Amino acid sequence: MRRIYYFFAVLLSNLAGAAGFFFLTAKGYVNIPLPMLKGLISFFQLQPLFVTAAKLGVDNYVFATVHQPEQVFRWRKFYLTRVTPLAALLAAISALALLPIEISALLFISISLDVYSVVKIAESNAKKQYFVGLIATTLNIPLFFLGFYLLRGYDWSLTGVVMLFTFCGLIRALVVFNFSRVLSANSTESIAVPHHLLMVGLIFQILNFLLFRIDQLISTRFMSDEVALRKYLFFTKFVEMTASLFVVFGAIYFKDVARFIRIYKKTILLCVFPFFLSIYVGILAYAWLGHFRNIYLYPIPFAVAAGQVVIVNYLSYLLVSQGRWWPMNFAYLCGILTSLCCAILGGWIFMLPLGFATFVLVSWRHVDFGKL
Repeated sequence: MRRIYYFFAVLLSNLAGAAGFFFLTAKGYVNIPLPMLKGLISFFQLQPLFVTAAKLGVDNYVFATVHQPEQVFRWRKFYLTRVTPLAALLAAISALALLPIEISALLFISISLDVYSVVKIAESNAKKQYFVGLIATTLNIPLFFLGFYLLRGYDWSLTGVVMLFTFCGLIRALVVFNFSRVLSANSTESIAVPHHLLMVGLIFQILNFLLFRIDQLISTRFMSDEVALRKYLFFTKFVEMTASLFVVFGAIYFKDVARFIRIYKKTILLCVFPFFLSIYVGILAYAWLGHFRNIYLYPIPFAVAAGQVVIVNYLSYLLVSQGRWWPMNFAYLCGILTSLCCAILGGWIFMLPLGFATFVLVSWRHVDFGKL
């Protein structure tokens, strides 16, 4: 019962954050010029990408290996010798190629704070201390958009938005630090990350991010039609909302899903059609709320991609838990290449579903289902 409560509580926090992106990309809710919208979307793509790279896949390793209350991840040396230099390097690269210096400096601070928060949240979830993730999730994107809304009369610049986002990240990191210190007070066993996993973890994190976001990274730079870009970004945010739902689900329930599949593997396929149909109905309702009316075929690829998210996340979890990092990275790479081919051929709306499908087909044969 406690897990169910925290699942829905964290889910509501994630949906609150997703609602902010909904209002940015939907019609008629906020009046943001296209250059400003592109700048915001680009930042919200780069920041998670750099966080993904800087945490080196350690959150996945911690979640898969830390199980007992007396265990704690030995993070200080890793943070100072790995995360901080890598965050500084990524911020410097962004300053040279993409962003103004002041935004790059804020980006370095934001990356450092978020990596710490994400890893400690993964440790808390592994110990079934879900309330830490609940509070931290609420203090991230939802708090940022709440501040953005309350200060909506302010003449925002991109630097001001990034400062607000970084401030919210600081609040979250301080809260997570306080809870982590209390929860690890009686810990007697330290968990360190094997050095050979750092590089493979880095590759995994980057490929995972690109599989889910490469369509947005490309579209915001090469789609010049404002109406088409807003519509495309609007529907990709539905896929992200679905992904955030299953990330929360995975943090709490993935260790039980294997037992469920083993028991019901003969009948689980009967649930596939109703599952995808419910997602399609959901995306139509999402489109209606966003004032995109009378479109029924355009959302189908996004609904299919949203339905595939649970399969992609679960296969990734199984491959990580079984130590099959390189086959999983190869599957991610194949999915990304498929998405790129779709973009080159002009099939923008098929980038996500075909990329996900490629990952599933390639990774499926590398999972040892006998260990479920």
